[in-house]
Amino acid sequence: MSPKVSVILSVYNGRPYLKFAMNSILEQSFTDFELIVVDDGSTDDTLKELKKFSEQDRRVQVLKNKKNRGIPYSKNRGLSVANGELVVCHDADDISYPHRLSAIIDRFDLDPGVGLVSAFPQYINENGEVYREISFPFPTDNVELQDGLPDRNYLSDGGVAFRNSIYSIVGGYDPNLKYSHDYDLWLRMAEVCKVAVIPDHLYQYRKHSNAVSNRFRYLQMKYKAIALEKAIQRRCGSQPPDNYITYLTRDYVKTAVFSASEGNFSEAKWALDRALHHDPHILEDGEIVREVLDRVIDTMPEFSRTRLLDNIFGELFDDTRSMRQIYRVLTSKIHMKQVYLSSDEGDYGKAGKHLIPGLRNNPAWILNRGVLSILLKIVIDWSKRFLPKPNY
Repeated sequence: MSPKVSVILSVYNGRPYLKFAMNSILEQSFTDFELIVVDDGSTDDTLKELKKFSEQDRRVQVLKNKKNRGIPYSKNRGLSVANGELVVCHDADDISYPHRLSAIIDRFDLDPGVGLVSAFPQYINENGEVYREISFPFPTDNVELQDGLPDRNYLSDGGVAFRNSIYSIVGGYDPNLKYSHDYDLWLRMAEVCKVAVIPDHLYQYRKHSNAVSNRFRYLQMKYKAIALEKAIQRRCGSQPPDNYITYLTRDYVKTAVFSASEGNFSEAKWALDRALHHDPHILEDGEIVREVLDRVIDTMPEFSRTRLLDNIFGELFDDTRSMRQIYRVLTSKIHMKQVYLSSDEGDYGKAGKHLIPGLRNNPAWILNRGVLSILLKIVIDWSKRFLPKPNY
């Protein structure tokens, strides 16, 4: 008799966290499931660890790729032998709460039209400590999710579940998408079924230095844009709505900026060309470029921010009036942020060094009361250190 649920887990050299992931599934309150694990050509002791689990629990089935084939291939291979009515995804470094499977089944039973389900995300560090969790106003119903998915991937791969029948209809993970293959699959599934998010934390995503989400940002964004472009072509043909074009253009600009931040300017220029293909005016009005750069710069180390701007505007963007204005505004913002931080630390010497280029690039800051207060403190500090003391 086939199990109700098939849990699919792909792993490559994942031994450090594998036992935590495996145990979190095997200790579920709902027990009618099979756990299909695909070892994607690991070179460490992953396979040895998996064999121990399969010997101890008959629900565990282990498949081994002869060589590393990537996540899309491995998950499709696991799904090809899945017998469950429902499929639950799981990553090799993450953890499921004991009631996860039970909650997923209840949500599918609530509405037969729902074919794709996730839950509120919760994030843990390398030591398993929760450092971030998201709840409301995270979208939960089909209408909000259908509207929002072209803009943002609300459904991270490891925490998702879907009906096996829906997987069969849309054709599985695209092996040509090395990254964002999950996003591509969710977009295709959303075209044939309802989507839902359970308003509960059922799954913990582990963030660590070797996690894919912490590496290759430009490739992840590149393939997200490609997946979205394919979805727009399927859904709208040659006349997509303006918001779709905005999302797609923004994602290609993000790809360009991320590529440039990693020194890959050939990839950056390709991505910018794709953005200009969809919206030839982005460098004229500058709104999308400024929004993307503003967000990306905040994620960069302090010492590399101005250098990144110099490289991007020197190598990537045309020297137009709007681009020069964006460069000045963002450069000023970088320096003024350091003015405030240095002032809070009482380092008025450093604050003064940043204040000069901050005001030079955007003189409007001088009208800010906080800046005027800091300027006064800088002058007082300077006078104490460099002016001779009066003799009475």
